[in-house]
Amino acid sequence: MNAANSTLSHYGGIAGVISKAAGPKLQTHCDDLIKQQGHRAVSTCTITNPFNLLRKFRYIAHVVGPIFNENNPKQSVFELKEAVITLLQTCEAE
Repeated sequence: MNAANSTLSHYGGIAGVISKAAGPKLQTHCDDLIKQQGHRAVSTCTITNPFNLLRKFRYIAHVVGPIFNENNPKQSVFELKEAVITLLQTCEAE
């Protein structure tokens, strides 16, 4: 599972580690998805090929989580819950 941003850009944190291990084809694939389909909304889940991680994983689930809003923490918590539910439902379907 990758805690993704809306552009599926894997620069740092967990996303960076996953991208480095999966190889450059992962970022190229994600860039192509964004060009074709546009930015991902908060709480959406995108499944991709694991590329170099294929021996260990069947796919990578990229989930867009919220950016915490101090002025509306309840909305941030709601969006985070929705992201987790979407992730679980998507992985169960896979």
